[in-house]
Amino acid sequence: MGVFMSVFAHPDDESFAAGATLARLAHRGVTTVLVTATDGGAGRPGEPPVAAAGQVARVRARELAEAARILGIRHLYRLGYEDGHLDEVDPAAVAESIRLLILRHRPQAVLTFDAWGGNGHRDHRAVARALDIALRGLGPQERPQARYAPVIPEAMAPADAGVPPGVRVAVPMGPYRLLKWQALAAHATQHRSVEAAAAHLTPQVAEFFWREVLGPGADPLARVAT
Repeated sequence: MGVFMSVFAHPDDESFAAGATLARLAHRGVTTVLVTATDGGAGRPGEPPVAAAGQVARVRARELAEAARILGIRHLYRLGYEDGHLDEVDPAAVAESIRLLILRHRPQAVLTFDAWGGNGHRDHRAVARALDIALRGLGPQERPQARYAPVIPEAMAPADAGVPPGVRVAVPMGPYRLLKWQALAAHATQHRSVEAAAAHLTPQVAEFFWREVLGPGADPLARVAT
């Protein structure tokens, strides 16, 4: 059924950006792989606090594991870089970790943020840059067939952010909307962010992505997209 790899910066990125799609792919028998670059330690502890002082990263690791379980993620990797400082790390080092995981799992498609990071976050931009480097370090037979980036509301992007290459596709959420919400709820420390996004997520009927074709053949997400 194929392999689909997501590469994100923080715990909860996967649920916000593609929770329903990842659950749909897993239900279809696709092996889903999630790589999370940072420890999430700079995130909120919750209001009132869910995590004690100094324990945010540890609690968010547990939250991520539970969200991954809900979404049917088969393989979860946490690279453990410091939250909020990924752009200060040698991008070649981050890229090499990603490249080796691509070689291990041989995904037909990869998902990460666009070059602007979806919302301009420095960690989001850094992980997208690292994936670019990783892909350039792969041979033609090792490279995924497609790269995806989640589409964000255009109003959030600056005029000069540019549009990722490729075409825009939609993946209906359908019954997987509930699993997306359950995965988001698993990130209990970040409930304020989930609540803030509720107005946008509630009426949404699909998750949207930019698809850039890297090689021949249909990838797992292309088979469920419209």
